[in-house]
Amino acid sequence: MMLGYNQNMKFIFKYWVWLIAIISVILFLWLRFYSLRTAFDFTGDPGRDMLTLWDWRENGKPPLLGPQTSAMPLNQSAVYFYMLYPVFLLMNGNPISANITVAIFWIVSLVAGLVILRKRPDLQWVCLIVFALSSIQPIFVSQTRAVWNPSFLPPLITAVFISILLLEEKFSLARMFVFTVSLAWAVSLHFPIGTIAVAGLFYVLFFFKKNRFLIALSFIFCLYLFNLPTLIFEIRHDFLISKSVLSGNWLGVAQYTRWENIKLMIGFTGSLGLWWANLAMLFGLGIFGLTKIKSKNVSLTKIVGFVFFVSLLLTIASKMAFHSHYIFGFVIALFILISQLPTKIFLPLFLVLEIIWLNPTQTNRYFTPARRTFEEMSSCMSKICSSEKTPVFVSVQSALNPFHVGYEYRYMMKQSGCQVKYIESQPDAARTMVVILDDSSYEPGETGFNELTLFGKSKVVSRYVCSKNFGAIVLQKI
Repeated sequence: MMLGYNQNMKFIFKYWVWLIAIISVILFLWLRFYSLRTAFDFTGDPGRDMLTLWDWRENGKPPLLGPQTSAMPLNQSAVYFYMLYPVFLLMNGNPISANITVAIFWIVSLVAGLVILRKRPDLQWVCLIVFALSSIQPIFVSQTRAVWNPSFLPPLITAVFISILLLEEKFSLARMFVFTVSLAWAVSLHFPIGTIAVAGLFYVLFFFKKNRFLIALSFIFCLYLFNLPTLIFEIRHDFLISKSVLSGNWLGVAQYTRWENIKLMIGFTGSLGLWWANLAMLFGLGIFGLTKIKSKNVSLTKIVGFVFFVSLLLTIASKMAFHSHYIFGFVIALFILISQLPTKIFLPLFLVLEIIWLNPTQTNRYFTPARRTFEEMSSCMSKICSSEKTPVFVSVQSALNPFHVGYEYRYMMKQSGCQVKYIESQPDAARTMVVILDDSSYEPGETGFNELTLFGKSKVVSRYVCSKNFGAIVLQKI
């Protein structure tokens, strides 16, 4: 018995990294894919992304612009769509392909990090803790079950922090490449990470003794490469985006007061449910990081503490409205700080986070069936497209949201064989408009929105009933 026990303990001590990694990956996959078939809420940004990829496959032209930001008249890099495209093609346009792409990216990044850092168990530990906590953090889970451009950030930001440490310990072109590519990639996917980028470059300029400007130039070059498609678009269209940004009419600076932004930042970043608990965790970890900044020794805690504090100040000073998807940089910094805590503090804090974020009340929210499943929506669109053989415009009238574009329905109707045209760019391409009715109704002469105005005078020529409170009407231009 004792011999078997000793052998088991030796096995665990020898392969502890991979045992923890396997457990974390299983938990990650469970929270991302369990009940996804019925809980997948296919709407909004995922619908827009799938439509963009479908159009790319249809016309053979890769998009030059990535997703548009809501806070500023600016587009992220098209590299986001390039990342989604291969699995999209392999799965013949299945929207779940985006979820699989994200899962592959996270898991491959973890494995690559553990292999590359095999001689640095201290940094392997950081990778494991960040992945484990990122796997269960509620906002992270929600925003990777319905994929959009911030969903890829955690592995990249982790690589940024670790590579700064390695660069400060010993400069090499390979380490600089990992740092600048990861940082530029993250910013190109999600511009709010810009505060982390600025803070990280400040750290390099203030604390590095050599190669500071080479690292900064390398980052600028990588940022240029990731956003080259956007630059091509700008040249072709007389710098339309740049002019919109310079106009200064930004929605993001007018939504909340600075104090409201701070409260939202604390609540989203902590995600513990109680405001005082969020504040206590952020304050404690922040102090832990700040105490290391004045140290002359190179340490991950010093780097993360500096970057976290500076990026926090930059975010507050910017007045930009703070939304839940802005937390990725801050939260990864906090997870790294947690991994550096003394064992007697780390263990109870880690256990508390596991209990709060994995309690059934929380996890059941991820698995709750969507109001309308993808299969139900797709079946309805197939019913419509089996009859509508001429080119059609598509719009939506819903009681649940104010948006009428209906990217997801345009995508599913294209997938079902409809000749879908876009009224915004092709106003004369069709004389028929399908209006999806979702918990709403259409009243001739009373129902109105931009797409109907662009379409002009029309009459109802047919109706489709797919289920209770879900169907469509077909309008013919007169």
